[in-house]
Amino acid sequence: MPDQLSNHSRWRARRKGTRGIGFFQSRKIQELTKQLVPVGTAICSECRNSIGGEEELSDVKEETTPLDVQEHRSSGLGVQEPVPSTSGGHGVQEPVPSASGLDKALQRLSLEETQDSPSSSLSMGSPSAERSLYTVSSQSTGNGGSSVPEPTHLLEQLLQASGSHVDKVQVLTVPWAEASERSQRLHLQQASEAVSTVLQVLAPGDAYSLWKYLRESKVTDVALGMGGSAIEMELLNSLVECYQCASQSFTRRQILSIMADKYSFPDLEKLLPGLTRYQVTSARQHAMQYGRGAPIPPSVGTRMRVDPGKLDHFIAFATSAHVVQDLPFGEKVLKLSSGESLNVPNTIRAMIPERIIAQYQQYCTETHFLPMGKRTLQRVLSACSASVRTSLQGLDYFTAEGSRAFEDIDGIVGKLPEQLGQDWAKKQTAILRSSKRYLKGDYKVHVSQEASVAEHCRQYALSDGTDNHTTTCSHQHVEACEACDSLQQLFDSLEESFTDYTFPTSEEHDDMRFRLDQAKQDINAWQCHQLRSINQDEAWHVLLDNMDDTSVLLVMDWAMKFLPRKYRESQTDWFGKRGIPWHITVAHQQGTSSIQVETFIHLFQTCKQDSNSVVSILQHIAQQLKKELPDLQSIYLRSDNAGCYHNTLILQAARHINETAGVTIRRVDYCDPQGGKGSCDRQAATVKSHIKTWINEGHNVETAEEFKIAVESRGGIPGVRIFLCEVGAAVAATSMKLDGITKLNNFEFSDAGLRVWRAYNIGKGNLIPWPRLPAIEPPLLKIVSQPSNPGSAFRPIKSRQKKVQAQQEVESDSDEDAASHETMQPSLGSLFPCPEESCVKVYQTCKGLEAHVAVGKHKRRLERETLLDKAKLKYAEKLAQGPSEVPHVEPSLEVNRTTPCPQQGWALRSPRKAVRFSHKQKDYLDKRFRLGQSTGRKSDPITVSKEMRHARDTQGQRLFQVQDFLTGQQVSSYFSRLAAQRRKPSEDSEEEEEQQDPAVIESSNSRIQEEIISNVQLCHPVLYDTYNLCDLAKIGGLYEIGIALLKSICELFDVDVSSITDRRRKAAFVAKIKEYLSCCPCSK
Repeated sequence: MPDQLSNHSRWRARRKGTRGIGFFQSRKIQELTKQLVPVGTAICSECRNSIGGEEELSDVKEETTPLDVQEHRSSGLGVQEPVPSTSGGHGVQEPVPSASGLDKALQRLSLEETQDSPSSSLSMGSPSAERSLYTVSSQSTGNGGSSVPEPTHLLEQLLQASGSHVDKVQVLTVPWAEASERSQRLHLQQASEAVSTVLQVLAPGDAYSLWKYLRESKVTDVALGMGGSAIEMELLNSLVECYQCASQSFTRRQILSIMADKYSFPDLEKLLPGLTRYQVTSARQHAMQYGRGAPIPPSVGTRMRVDPGKLDHFIAFATSAHVVQDLPFGEKVLKLSSGESLNVPNTIRAMIPERIIAQYQQYCTETHFLPMGKRTLQRVLSACSASVRTSLQGLDYFTAEGSRAFEDIDGIVGKLPEQLGQDWAKKQTAILRSSKRYLKGDYKVHVSQEASVAEHCRQYALSDGTDNHTTTCSHQHVEACEACDSLQQLFDSLEESFTDYTFPTSEEHDDMRFRLDQAKQDINAWQCHQLRSINQDEAWHVLLDNMDDTSVLLVMDWAMKFLPRKYRESQTDWFGKRGIPWHITVAHQQGTSSIQVETFIHLFQTCKQDSNSVVSILQHIAQQLKKELPDLQSIYLRSDNAGCYHNTLILQAARHINETAGVTIRRVDYCDPQGGKGSCDRQAATVKSHIKTWINEGHNVETAEEFKIAVESRGGIPGVRIFLCEVGAAVAATSMKLDGITKLNNFEFSDAGLRVWRAYNIGKGNLIPWPRLPAIEPPLLKIVSQPSNPGSAFRPIKSRQKKVQAQQEVESDSDEDAASHETMQPSLGSLFPCPEESCVKVYQTCKGLEAHVAVGKHKRRLERETLLDKAKLKYAEKLAQGPSEVPHVEPSLEVNRTTPCPQQGWALRSPRKAVRFSHKQKDYLDKRFRLGQSTGRKSDPITVSKEMRHARDTQGQRLFQVQDFLTGQQVSSYFSRLAAQRRKPSEDSEEEEEQQDPAVIESSNSRIQEEIISNVQLCHPVLYDTYNLCDLAKIGGLYEIGIALLKSICELFDVDVSSITDRRRKAAFVAKIKEYLSCCPCSK
């Protein structure tokens, strides 16, 4: 260390260096003494403190003069410029480092040492004087100057000149937090004296005001390096670094938008050399349109390369009756790409998607129609979702029994390969499965009005041979369908197997014989039902196609009774419920572009669901429609085959309505039995879902009034009007008897009379003159409560609501600059869309929108929809209109038939024959019924039907032969009649039963169940067919049973009889059975 900077002369021993000199320390020593001390030279701690630390010197070197800082801050940039030296030397003078913030404050007072500096000759008004700053000038210029004055000495001189009490300035050598309280008080006093002295010098007489504004402006914090400008410069430098590191143009634009509108272009150009005005303008536009630093919203491009006609063609095929079937419960939600939800009724598909697509492609090939690609068809089916048929719940009994029949035949085929071989069994199983798939799907598309195959020709299959109900075919039925022929060949093969196969017992032979005959009958009934359904649905499609604005098509049906429900329901409230009856009528009208629908719901607290209620509802609906549609002239009626609709009273009441209501009921058509699932079931599903939502919000629906409130809640259901009604107490109308009305399904009203058909468009029909059917006035329907939304409720099929942001163009405030500001990106909430329908212009300010509305031209554009959105909308529209017409696909034909041709009229519904049960059958069923009543273990009709084929008497002889076997449906009907007879006791007993608490009954049943479950080894009573073994064991009745039946009982209950030596004696078997029954709870 040079001697002029070191105080080692007063020390005898030379101090030892503790660390090496840094770069900035060496540079300072060279500036002060003109002597070079190499970096790394050892230096003691005292000398190091005297010249300053390396970190302080590096910070000071980066600082600029106060004037420069002010200039740079005014420009918003942090670019440092060299400060001209005031010492008269050539070159650039660096700012002198200072040891503390107080020295920097003193430098900002522009106090200069003038006795040794040439700058003292400068005038105060010159530019050089204005740009000067306080510097500690070097006195060692080679001519032997004096020592460098310290800032503390200058501060002492300032304080002494102002008359302060501070004689000597004490410098703080440790951090403020580590200083003692005494030192802190001393330095606070010194700082107070120094600040007040400076304030008195700068603002004589008003120092306090200057001090007040100085504290509020935070200028001192900035001067000390703690202000916001330093933080701002750091953030600005970080953004510049991010901009330079970005590799994509849109990313750089996004970063530049953060600061583009805060600085001028020259300032930004200094920060980012090479920046263009176009980039700055684009960044400012980005900040205005999307937000400062916000990412660009992703553009949703919609491609619609598919012809809409092709899409409609496929949707009509996918919603035809042979593909989908409606359910009276549940809804599905289809999500559009815009986020909108479409609620469609739940449907089930009878085929898997691949099968539907294969069938559709075949149909397109035969009709010479170019379809969409297979992948596109798969996407459409996936988007237009439907329930998969996993069970037969909710389906008609034809389908249920037909499917069960195929399972029975499969079981029969599985038992025959022991003698006929595995190859024969595999072949028959393959034919069986393909035939089942054919009846479920392909058969409906092969059926047509005229065909050379007898199984496919509707005219041939539905003509009964009479003049009025027969249509003569112009072709011969000599061709055969491969699929239909294979099914008949399967039946013939099974018939042959019964001849070739040797059954172990006659009982097994009779069982299989009965199952096969019953299966053939059920499969044929299923096939006939499908053909009749297609023909009857043809009337529906013809009416829809020919409707105009003066006609309405009504579909009527009683919905399932609604069971009262509570939001919080106890177990006691669950029992003893009475359902609420409600009737649904869906009216269809041809609108301007599509079918419009309106739903009428007639709600009753209690009523009989008979024909009198139906005709009262029909009269009320005709009156309501006439009020809503004054131009209405014709009404067409369609319903299912329920007895309350399919009767003579509704025909006679329709004639009275034609004479009094001002409208004319033109036709009444009935669908095939169990084939009436349609628009009423779909509306019922929607209403139930709406009520369920209302209940989940904390409400109860226990009465008809609460049912109406629930349906009308939250604005109600669009297009649904509900009436709370009561049927008048007048005498019920009596209708005329019309023979064979159950066989007639189509009725047309004319001036001459009523023309009727057995099947739609088959024959010319039979004319019944009006004198045979006089008009009957329906009972009056009393309306207790009108709908809360009066007026016409016809609504079109729900379409997509146009969202403004889905297709917009952002416009500038003037139409002249629109070309440079238009974009297809969605707008933000700050933009103003044009209120004109279908105009896609959007403006950034309200002023621009007002100018556009006043004089601007609207720019209209069709809303673009994705392929899947359009498919979902078409799918919902088709479901609302009803099932589409079943397309016709030509099957693979064979020229020569290998099976007999069916007779004409083979698909007509034959009347059921009344079968009288024999005394033996009744006695067996009565025993099974009474046994279930006494033990609480009621028998299932299907189980009873199966066990009936193996029933034996006490001597072990078979009770029934194959001709005496009964089906499950016959057993169920007989049990229903017995139960109805038991429900007709005296009025006193009915009142006693009604007064019984359901909770007490349930508690009693629960105790019985717990007692039974606790005895897991054996359940009481032990039953075998019609025998109660527990009772027989107590009274000794087991000895009256034959030895063969005793052996069967032991075999059924797995009783070990291996120890019995003499198998001809009853006593041994009776003893084993009693031993087995000893575990029963009744023996304890």
